[in-house]
This record gives sequence, structure tokens and C-alpha cells, in this order.
Amino acid sequence: MHQYPDYAWLRGFSVVPSWGARIEEAWWSYHPDRFREEVALARIVHANCIRLWIEFTAWMADPAGVEEFFFDAVAALDEHGMKTMPCLFNRWHDHTYD
Repeated sequence: MHQYPDYAWLRGFSVVPSWGARIEEAWWSYHPDRFREEVALARIVHANCIRLWIEFTAWMADPAGVEEFFFDAVAALDEHGMKTMPCLFNRWHDHTYD
């Protein structure tokens, strides 16, 4: 693996936790402790930011729950010294769906 002397710039990726076959399932059955364990692994590869996707269909089914879990996930990333790149309500379905 290439080693960089300076890690000041953004390095990260999207996360779909292991317990979710789809991103909706990951938010509907959010596990705070497991999320913290899994994002801690990102530090091994020197990640300093994580992209969190809030799928519209997940939010539509449980707005309060998804909001609560999202803020917990942001707190978990902060605990590990990482920044959050929120991706809210994408239009992957089609341009008229949401």
C-alpha cells in the first residue's frame, strides 16, 4: 500500500453496514455498537471521512427512526475522528419518484 507523508486531504468512502443487504435495511435495523466497530476499521486504511447515504425509501418508512440513527452514526464517526459526508434523499429510482 502506498504510504503518504501527509493525510490532511479527504480520504474516505461510502459505508453500508454488514447487517444490511440494502441501505434501507441498514437504517431500519441500525446497530450503534456494530456501526462503531465497523467504521473503526476505516481508520486502518487512513480514512478520515465516510459518506452516509440516507435512502429516501428508508426515511419514508420511518422518518424519526432514520433521523435518530443518522445522528448516532454521525456521532460515531466523530468519535473516531472522521468527518461525515451526508448524501440525503438521492434520486436513484427515477426523476419523478420522490
